[in-house]
Amino acid sequence: MGAGERVAWVTGAAGALGDAVVRRLAAAGWRGLASGHREPPSPPPEWIADAGDLTVEEVATNAAARALAAFGRLDLAVCAAGAWEGGKEADKADPDQLERMWRINVESAWRCARAAARAMGEGGEEVGGRAIVLVAAASALNRPAPAGAAAYRAAKAAVASLAESLAVELGRRGIAVVALAPGVLDTPDNRRAMPRADRSAWVPLERAAEVIAFLATPAGAVLTGNVLTLDGRALAGGA
Repeated sequence: MGAGERVAWVTGAAGALGDAVVRRLAAAGWRGLASGHREPPSPPPEWIADAGDLTVEEVATNAAARALAAFGRLDLAVCAAGAWEGGKEADKADPDQLERMWRINVESAWRCARAAARAMGEGGEEVGGRAIVLVAAASALNRPAPAGAAAYRAAKAAVASLAESLAVELGRRGIAVVALAPGVLDTPDNRRAMPRADRSAWVPLERAAEVIAFLATPAGAVLTGNVLTLDGRALAGGA
C-alpha cells in the first residue's frame, strides 16, 4: 500500500447502504474489508469480502483483525449492519421483537465500534485521521414517534446515544465518532414495499454514501459526537 492509501471496514456491506458506501470509497481509492451477515458481499477489486454474525464479539474482533492483517491499518469503520422490523403496535407484535432489534442494530454497532477502536490503536489526541460511523435512523429522533415501530425506534435511538458516548471516549485517542440518521433510504426493497409512497424525501443511497465518505476526512472530523439526520429533499438539491 502507498502512504496515501486509506483502509475502511464496512459492515452490512451486503445491504443497499453498506454496498453503496463500499463502492463510493473504492471509487476514491480506498481499500478495505466488506462484511456481510449470512453471505459475503461482492465488493470491488482490492477489497476483501467477509461474512459472520457481528453481534458475536469474537466474530467482530476477528473481522477487524483481518482488515488490519491484510492492509496494515484501519482508518474508518462504517457500522451499517442493521435491520427494520415493525408494522404492528407493541402489544400485538412478536414478544421477541425488541430483543431482535436490539441485537441486530445495537449489539452489532457496539461490537463493530469496539473492534474498530482496538484495530485503530491509540494514535494521538488530535481528531481527524480515523473515524467510526454508526447508522441510526431519523425515525428514532423524530417526534411524534411513528406507530408500529417501537422496538426498532428504541434500538436506533440507542445507536445514536452510543455514538455520542463513544465520541467522548475515543476522541481522547484521536478517533471521531458520528451517528448518521437517515430518513427512508431509496432502496429497491423500500420501493417494492411502498410502491405508492411519495419518494421526494427519501434519501438517495449515493448521497448517504458521500456524506459518510466526507465524515472520514479531517474536515468531517469536526462533526464528531453529532447525530446527523439526512433528508432526501435537502440532499437532492445538490444533484
